[in-house]
Amino acid sequence: MSMKARVVCFLFVSIQVTSFSTSAYSGNVPQDSGRNTDGLNEKTKQDLEKLKQSVEELKKSGEEAKASEELQKKVAPLMEQLKVLLKEERYSEAQKVLSQWEALDPHEAQIPLWRDLVSKLEKEPDKKRKEELYLEFVNQLVRGLADTLDTVKQQLTTLNGKLDELKPKTPEEELCNAVAEKDRAKIEKLLAKGVSANAKDSFGGTALSYAALQGNAEIAKLLLAHGADVNAKGLLDSTALISAASKGQVELAKILLSAGADVNAKAKTGATALSAARNSGDADIVELLKQSGAKE
Repeated sequence: MSMKARVVCFLFVSIQVTSFSTSAYSGNVPQDSGRNTDGLNEKTKQDLEKLKQSVEELKKSGEEAKASEELQKKVAPLMEQLKVLLKEERYSEAQKVLSQWEALDPHEAQIPLWRDLVSKLEKEPDKKRKEELYLEFVNQLVRGLADTLDTVKQQLTTLNGKLDELKPKTPEEELCNAVAEKDRAKIEKLLAKGVSANAKDSFGGTALSYAALQGNAEIAKLLLAHGADVNAKGLLDSTALISAASKGQVELAKILLSAGADVNAKAKTGATALSAARNSGDADIVELLKQSGAKE
């Protein structure tokens, strides 16, 4: 799946999660949903294979939007099943639903987070604490959704690159675009002309944050060498380290930390590098940030 289609799917799923943030333990859930959950039985496997084949055919024909819609149709009923199963504390069946989700899209970043939630709920005896764990999880996903705005902006810039070339732009915007497009020659040319490495585009995104999202170590080092502020705040006050953590960019995070990045900086959404790393599902970057002094 292309990044464009995956962003659409992620936004859709996150919005679905947000829509039932209080209903999973409130009783406002259809009682007949989820009763037929039987994991990856033969029929389920066949249905998944047909769906994946259909999506692949749509992608090959260039119909990314339709491919995304097909995936959304499968995700929606799985989310409905999870609502019921979590409310009724049927955790083994909830894991089977997650297996179906994983079989549909094994690269979906939310799957490890859901598995972790189910495991915590299953081990927690106190009903009130179960509700607290669930709401904490939903808040975490909402913060993660806000942090994807940087990624969405980057993709829109790339997809609309040819149109942007027809519009007048400032040297700072040109530098941010060059970083997003990984055009090192253009970056070096602009920096040599005196364009600040702390450039921001019209959305507030920083050149360093775009390099961090991509995990582009060489460009990040180039910008830092030219005086880029490692703790500069961009869109929603997100820093380059938060951006790198949100994409599981371990090596880039190491570079930023070595340059003095504030490991506990917060975005306007309340997100930190540690919470962004957890949303990415990458255990290595979570451990790196903890060892660097990240606070829970």
